[in-house]
Amino acid sequence: MNDVSDRLVKIFAAIFPELTPEEIRVASPASVAAWNSLATINLVSLVEEEFGIDIPPDRFEDLGSFELVLEYLSEAAPA
Repeated sequence: MNDVSDRLVKIFAAIFPELTPEEIRVASPASVAAWNSLATINLVSLVEEEFGIDIPPDRFEDLGSFELVLEYLSEAAPA
C-alpha cells in the first residue's frame, strides 16, 4: 500500500462512511448507491485539497472509480 492510496481511502471514507476500506478500493458509482453527482463534487473537492491540485470540471467524469481517481493522481499530483 502506498501513501497516496492510503490518503485516498481516507477521503473516500469521509464521503462514503458506510464502506469498509476493502469496499472503497473497488468503489464506483455502479457499486455505491450513494455515489451521485453531489458525492462526486465533494470527492473532487477533498482530493484537490488533500493533494494540492486542481481538477478541471471536464475531467470529473473520468474519475468514476477509486482506481481511476488513484490513476489520475499518479499522473497529476506533484511528487
